[in-house]
Amino acid sequence: MDSFRIWLEENSLQQLINNLESQYPGVQLWAWENSSRIELAMIKVPKEIQGQGIGSQIMKMIKDYAKSVQKPIVLRPEPEKGKKAALNRFYTRQDFVNNTGKNIDYSLSSPTSKTMYYKPSN
Repeated sequence: MDSFRIWLEENSLQQLINNLESQYPGVQLWAWENSSRIELAMIKVPKEIQGQGIGSQIMKMIKDYAKSVQKPIVLRPEPEKGKKAALNRFYTRQDFVNNTGKNIDYSLSSPTSKTMYYKPSN
């Protein structure tokens, strides 16, 4: 894992996305970062390769990147019809929390939609 950590320190989020889309043909990722956070807008794994842990592997690499730059990841889960519970379970397993109640962080919220976030630990 040391070589991956070195790669992260020398590369950008966009390079990571390009690398992941190359490594997993058909996967679509859309994310960007600013000075305070990483926004993950879409991670789409083609149906024919779902259930193989690819989404989890991708999330781990994006979380490792977030740790390397010490920025939270924010997302606005918008599932396909009938997939809301499954999407929520996926992100919860990936250590994301709903940005509500005792977990609310107004700096990571959106006035237009529900957000979830992941904050890397030191």
